[in-house]
Amino acid sequence: MPIPANATNKLPTVIQTPRINAFALGLCSASTNATTSASSKRAYFEAISCEAWALTKDFVAISVTGPLNPCGTLSLQKPLRYERSNQMKVSFGKIMTGTPIGGRVATVANPLRCAVLISGSGSGMQALVKAQQHHGLSHTTSVVISNRSEAGGVQLAEELGVEVKLVLPPKGTENTRAAHEDLIMEILEQYDIEFVVLSGYMRLLSPHLLESWRGRVVNIHPSYLPHFPGAHAHRDVLVSGAKLTGCTVHMVDEGMDSGAILAQEIVPVLSGDDEVSLSKRVKVEEHRLYPRVLSWIAQGFVTMKSGKVHLDVPQVLHND
Repeated sequence: MPIPANATNKLPTVIQTPRINAFALGLCSASTNATTSASSKRAYFEAISCEAWALTKDFVAISVTGPLNPCGTLSLQKPLRYERSNQMKVSFGKIMTGTPIGGRVATVANPLRCAVLISGSGSGMQALVKAQQHHGLSHTTSVVISNRSEAGGVQLAEELGVEVKLVLPPKGTENTRAAHEDLIMEILEQYDIEFVVLSGYMRLLSPHLLESWRGRVVNIHPSYLPHFPGAHAHRDVLVSGAKLTGCTVHMVDEGMDSGAILAQEIVPVLSGDDEVSLSKRVKVEEHRLYPRVLSWIAQGFVTMKSGKVHLDVPQVLHND
């Protein structure tokens, strides 16, 4: 699709990759108010999750048709604080020369051994384990660890036949946080865990644990990071009046949802949404995205080199 002359000043000029070109296609279709194909719209929405979005300062609107027709025109607004700072660490489409963050290339016959850490209902863990059990994925959940005995996910994991360990924060120690993480790391060693998956785990990991597990821990957050980090993302989205939210799979560092972003999905905020209805729709995308990204990790498509995370997923897998 040719780019109209009046749109060229909106195009990022610093980095040129196929994903950036898809971003340009989205700007073009928005500028001309043209109806785009489903694949073009998908490419557009995927593209705003890469560096290009951090390089443009314009507000963009696109008329959405097809499955999202009830939403009408969505405004993709970029607040002042959208630059990713330390989250702009993921390089797309590079030749894989680094080390797989899973430590090896796993297979269905020899899957990546994961521990899932939970604090609540466990719906994300349940969706992940069911995907692993029914779809022959290259990763498996060897143990579920909960820091709360009353967490609903404990019973769900037991019903799925997954080992469950309760690791309650110890009391009466000088450094409760480090002592708690020591107990977690003992279990990780006991089960020969290769990768840690946070799924509704409501404690920040400290440098004490991350020194040993840095680059081997991921989280899924119910917003389109770096927007709305923290424990009350849906509430914050609704209060802000944002028209779009989503979910984000990211590497875990010492910050609050500040690690390098691996993948994202967008979810529109509908009129009349409350925290419950918005959460339900975001969870649908979370449950699809997390197993997919873990498969990328297990298959060696996410690597670490010189302190940076590189994502090189074949297009056929990226569109699954």
